Amino acid sequence: MSVVWAVWRLPATRQDMMSARHLRERCRKIIDGLEISRPLDVTALCVRIGNQRGRPVRLVPLDMPVSLSGLWLSIADYDAILYESRTSKVHQDHIILHEIGHLLAEHNATPAIEDEVLRLLMPNVDPQMIRAMLGRTRYSNPEEQEAELIASLLLERAGRWRPLKKWTPRPTTAAIARRLEQSLEERQDLG
Repeated sequence: MSVVWAVWRLPATRQDMMSARHLRERCRKIIDGLEISRPLDVTALCVRIGNQRGRPVRLVPLDMPVSLSGLWLSIADYDAILYESRTSKVHQDHIILHEIGHLLAEHNATPAIEDEVLRLLMPNVDPQMIRAMLGRTRYSNPEEQEAELIASLLLERAGRWRPLKKWTPRPTTAAIARRLEQSLEERQDLG
């Protein structure tokens, strides 16, 4: 199984470091009330989130346009998460968890959508007309970072961040490697 790592810009200033810490704390609080199973079953998690919110979460695999891998839509009586069907299960789970991150953080659903996505969802309707009905809002970079961090934290809590295989360190570094491994295992157990 390959692991999807979130790519983050390193904080440039002390203020950026505080902002990153604040974001991580906010994301942890958002997911604290969720029951995360081991191993993680993303479909079951979506059912639980839907039950908690009183709105079902429906997962819709699609052949997405190249520029898009996932999308969260708020429909009248349910939430739909569209995700790329032509990728690995691990990547699909990460895409779904990213969209769940938007939902849990209460970001606005259905942002400005590219014409190709509008055509995919509603092939017989002019994209300009749909855009006019939806308004023209865009996800901000902080919202994308928050959704990505929520997805990563959910995977971390489910134990997906553990190393896939054991390795044997050289005798000269064995003590350091053992302390590092114990430290990381203790951190994993806190989640």
